Amino acid sequence: MEDDVAANATSHSLRVDLKRNYGLNSVRRDNVAFVDHETIAFSVGNLVQFLRVKNTTAKEEEENFFMRSRRLREIGAIAVHPERTFVALCEGEIGCVNERREEEEEDECARVDVYAYPSLVLKKTLRGGAKSKYALAKFSPDGTMLATVSSAPDYLLTIWDWENESSILRCKAFSQEVFGLSFSLTVYGQLTTWGTGHVRFWKMADTFTGLKLHGSLGKFGAEPLSDVCATCESGDGKITLSGTGSGAILAWSGGLIETKFCIDEEITCHDGAINSMHLRRVMMRDEMREQQQRVQLITAGEDGYVRAWDADEIWTIVETPETPFVQKIKPIFEYYLGDTVSCKNLIVSDDSNNNKLVVQNACGSLLELDLADGTSQEIFEAHSGAIAGCDVSFVSPHFFTTGDDKTVRCYDYSQCKLLFTSRFQARGTVLKVFPKVVDTSSRLVLVGFSDGVVRVLLRSEASFIVLESVKPHTDAIVSIDWNSEGSKFATASKDKTIFLFTVEAKGKLAPIGFVRLDKVPKHIEYDKSKSTADKNVIDIYFQKKGDKVARLLSTNLPKISTDTFELEACFVSIENTSVEEVCCSQTSHSGRFLVQGFVNGSVSLRILNQNRSEEKEGEEEADFAHEEQVWVEKKVHVSKITGVAVTYDDQYLVSASEDGSLLLFELKSKFGSYKVPEGLRESNLDYGKAIAEDIEIDEFPSMEQAKTLARESQISNDAEKTRKRTLEKLNELRKEFKSLIEANKKLKSVDILPESAFEVDVDLLEIMKKKTAVDVERGEREMACRLERAEIILERLKKRYRDDVEACCEELHAHFEANIDDEATSRYEFSCESFSLMKEDSSEEDEDEDQDFDERAVLPAGDASIISDETSIITSNVEAPRVSDIYEEISREKSNLTSQEIRRIERQKRSEEMAAFELTRPIDESETNIEDDLEIIEARNRISDFPLKSDPLATIVKEKRANVELKDDALTRVNAKIREIKVAFNAEFQALKDESATLPNDEYNDKLRKLCLSKAIAARKCKSLELQRFILERELEIIEKKHDAGDIAWEKKLYAAEENMRAKKASVKKYTKRYKERETNLIHADNALQNLMKVYENSLPPGAPRAKLFKVFMRDIEDGIEEKCPTGCEEDVYERVVQLRTKRRELEAAKVDAMNESEKAKTFLEEKVKEMEVAVAALKDTTADKEVFEKKKQADLNQIEIYITLKAHEILHFDADSTDSVSSVKLGSAENGLVFANSAIEKLKLEIEHLNGEISSLKKSQQELKKQFAALEIERKEEEVKERDLEAKEIDVQMRKFGQIVDLDALDTMAREARGGEELKIKLRAQETYHAKEAAEWRKSIQQSNDEYTALIEQHTLLLQKIAASKRALLTKKRGAVAS
Repeated sequence: MEDDVAANATSHSLRVDLKRNYGLNSVRRDNVAFVDHETIAFSVGNLVQFLRVKNTTAKEEEENFFMRSRRLREIGAIAVHPERTFVALCEGEIGCVNERREEEEEDECARVDVYAYPSLVLKKTLRGGAKSKYALAKFSPDGTMLATVSSAPDYLLTIWDWENESSILRCKAFSQEVFGLSFSLTVYGQLTTWGTGHVRFWKMADTFTGLKLHGSLGKFGAEPLSDVCATCESGDGKITLSGTGSGAILAWSGGLIETKFCIDEEITCHDGAINSMHLRRVMMRDEMREQQQRVQLITAGEDGYVRAWDADEIWTIVETPETPFVQKIKPIFEYYLGDTVSCKNLIVSDDSNNNKLVVQNACGSLLELDLADGTSQEIFEAHSGAIAGCDVSFVSPHFFTTGDDKTVRCYDYSQCKLLFTSRFQARGTVLKVFPKVVDTSSRLVLVGFSDGVVRVLLRSEASFIVLESVKPHTDAIVSIDWNSEGSKFATASKDKTIFLFTVEAKGKLAPIGFVRLDKVPKHIEYDKSKSTADKNVIDIYFQKKGDKVARLLSTNLPKISTDTFELEACFVSIENTSVEEVCCSQTSHSGRFLVQGFVNGSVSLRILNQNRSEEKEGEEEADFAHEEQVWVEKKVHVSKITGVAVTYDDQYLVSASEDGSLLLFELKSKFGSYKVPEGLRESNLDYGKAIAEDIEIDEFPSMEQAKTLARESQISNDAEKTRKRTLEKLNELRKEFKSLIEANKKLKSVDILPESAFEVDVDLLEIMKKKTAVDVERGEREMACRLERAEIILERLKKRYRDDVEACCEELHAHFEANIDDEATSRYEFSCESFSLMKEDSSEEDEDEDQDFDERAVLPAGDASIISDETSIITSNVEAPRVSDIYEEISREKSNLTSQEIRRIERQKRSEEMAAFELTRPIDESETNIEDDLEIIEARNRISDFPLKSDPLATIVKEKRANVELKDDALTRVNAKIREIKVAFNAEFQALKDESATLPNDEYNDKLRKLCLSKAIAARKCKSLELQRFILERELEIIEKKHDAGDIAWEKKLYAAEENMRAKKASVKKYTKRYKERETNLIHADNALQNLMKVYENSLPPGAPRAKLFKVFMRDIEDGIEEKCPTGCEEDVYERVVQLRTKRRELEAAKVDAMNESEKAKTFLEEKVKEMEVAVAALKDTTADKEVFEKKKQADLNQIEIYITLKAHEILHFDADSTDSVSSVKLGSAENGLVFANSAIEKLKLEIEHLNGEISSLKKSQQELKKQFAALEIERKEEEVKERDLEAKEIDVQMRKFGQIVDLDALDTMAREARGGEELKIKLRAQETYHAKEAAEWRKSIQQSNDEYTALIEQHTLLLQKIAASKRALLTKKRGAVAS
């Protein structure tokens, strides 16, 4: 402790010595270890405590002794030498940033100090194994090596030759947290690490390049990935057992899980993580009553159980071949340590005769467990987690603490023990002892909690008693302070409020009110300076650094209203003159000392007045003007100080910190012990009647919320009372009114008053009706939105899940075996599905009609005329339901598809149409289609009957024109046929399903095969009919479409597609520029490496050992070879080469970074290019679709009827039966003909010839494309065969060369790490660029071919339509001729 003290040289001596530690970091893994058979060591903060666990005659100083880390940093890990002669302390967090010393960068890195035990003399210091802190450390079984694992961010595993202060090997342990590490007890150079989602098995091996460390990750296989919390190894080192986070025990061998052990199928070995596993050898009697040595596996879990298992049985099960993966085992014995115990670690002594072990409880204690009888006792108890508050009694040797573990504790430092602990519902955040003027016995403690509750606790003999429990805040309390008189106190909370209280007799609290803040406060202080006239001024400090202090005058603050606790407050902003590093400050009760705690973990002690007289000892403040001052400052903690105080007798100092440490120091000064004044003595006052009920509900309302609820409840109760009084008064008036009426009836006829005389207010009934109607209308308006929403949701749910479904899809399966040859048989499986059917729409229409009829039936007779008028208006505006609307509802889900998906579906449907058309194509492509020629000849001969629509003068008979009714009827017939086919097949399917239980297997399989064939036939028929339905739906949509709205919609789509394409092009341009910049950086890095190689060649003098220096120049840091100057080389040349090597590494790292950035930029650029291509394709599709729409629109407009007047001499009649081309005209002879212009006839002839030639060219083009497709298909199959041959050859070469299949990914990783990998990457990148360009060209070519193919299909479709029209015209002409 001497080196921790930094004191000013004064004439007065002041010494501070560590007396006792009450803290324990119980959450950290492997934080407790045996240093000998009787002593354990554990760390907290920057302190290590050595505690004897056996009852000896040693003095207290010998039973508990301490040691701090050499640089006062946190201790991250402890390791004990196997011979118990050395202890290694690994540094953890450096602490507050302000405390960092101005040293070299390597001095800022964490160190490992090795001390001799028990002398605790520093022997060795290890540097360079961690960037920030260590997390784990273990000595090897022979003690020659030390393994350490650093914490985030590097997670570095380092093997040390600690005696020579050098690292042997170094490698990254894992990318996530590592929980533990251990050396193998039997296999030299083998160790295991485990942690979050992994276990890794390491081996050290000598290679021709030196000693290497190879780690292989354990593969979970089918077992779900889980955290590995503990491991242990079998005697021969072949099997490793691990405890998982789920509570199962896994047996590993060769990096794979061999067996999983559980108590039962659904019951794991522990209910939660298994945090510790140890092997223990015991002597047991076998069945022959003979002594036999057995091995037991001791496990401890977070469920509070310690269980023993038969390890010999486990080894036997694992080593037995073909053992089931999951094995059931029962524990030999188990001990439950209690509800407040969560085993974090088991500490076992190496004394074979010792049946006792130490349990590290994560809840804040150390337990000694006797395995012989299961008894346990606490040997050390502390807070588990940060300590949030600490204060001392001013009349007795007691101090109090609270912390994150939701406890409040009372200690007696004269007995050096914890007296009792009280546990609450929330974390403690602030603790203060009541001032002298309120509690002269110093038995009352004021505690604030994270749920906003403030409790007044009374210290009794064995526990804390809750005298008062209030909830002024809704969030955590951050600060509490008393005024100078001790009559008031204020609480500040994270809910941005400050609540004021006054204290009454026996610790009762009387609320004053609260004020609101605009920011979260950090802490508050009453201004206790004598210069302030008003001693009820509160200074409020805020969280943000540099914020001004808000000063609040807390006396005579008026309330906003009587219904709330909120006060009207006025704040004054003042400059923050306090020291930011000071987090707590307190004057001793004697007034001699001022003690302060700092953010960086330091504690300072200041003597206020050395010549203070006894008469002044009762005053609150010390006048230390013109007096000499003495300081003592100690870096006693690692984290922020949360409480520091001097005891009542000025003999001790207590400090608490967020790092969980709680320390008691002994003060030695010239003042001696302070005597408590006569008026202040600990007394046993009677608080029995003042005991209050505690708040034990998490969502208990705050005082303001409770007052608001009470006010609302009072208003409700008052309203209810008023309503009852009104009803009672009304009933009385009714009775009186009835009595008056009865009395009036009993009078003589002359004296009887008419009924109108009893009407108090004639208009009252009408007023009430109007008011009721207004209320009903307002309620309907308020609920209309909800009602409509609920109805819509209900209708959607019905349509989605019930109304539309008539038959769901079902499936039948069949299995059978077939003989392939005499020796082998194969098992086959096939299935058949039924069709899913929707309900017919007629039933829905009938239901709607019935519903309308019922609604009309319940209407009053007087309102029938009104309803009939309204319904006539409504029905006149509503169109009859169409089949297209019904199918639109059925396919409503398609509306959620994107435009690309819709176009893809349309292209697929066009492909199906093309496939259907191919079936009608003649087999011999070379020959001319005779039917087409005959149809063309017939159309040419009967051209007067051709229904040409391009001529605006053309007209069609109304019955022959395509209209909604005809298309609707045709669509209905097609749907009926489809439904009939599906229903018939479903009937067959259901019949087979019903008979499946009784039919033999062979007969069932035969019928199912026939059913599958029937399904294929029905599906083919349905597909053909669905194609017809698709065509009819499209034609119906064309006729029904409103062209104006369609034009606007297409313009919007086209504009959106163009905007999207422009945005994508801009993005591509941006990322192209970025990619070029990254490539330029990569070239610069490559050039810098080449220049460095030239500098290296030029720097070597003649006669230098170039080969050796080249090895030095190319050597990596991770090689682990000791750096020495090669023989025959000058020292300055060697140093220059080392410097160039450092520069090379930096340039290589910069090059790798540049390559990574270039790859990322390339990836982003490719993504943007793809997006741009998609946008361009979408624009093309939109443009093409718009052109199709325009064509269809024009074709639809051509069907408009136009009436014109023609004269006889203006008509030429072409008679197909006449030999003359032109004959005289008679009015009756041309009434059934088609009238068109002469120019149209010529155009029609030319168009027929053009279409004929185009059909021939399309057929030839189609034939060529099919040949190309067949050739490409053959080439693809050949490539697949070659690929399979290459894969088989690759496997064969690997087996012959290596004896096993090599992991090519691992080889690729090694190749990238090997020397020269950068050149390979450059070549690979060039190849990838070339192939990417080639692939882009192919994609472009394929896209062009698809566009051409699509255009051809569209032209072909138009031709088909025209041919079909020609056929219809010819048929019409024939019928006309027959009729005539």
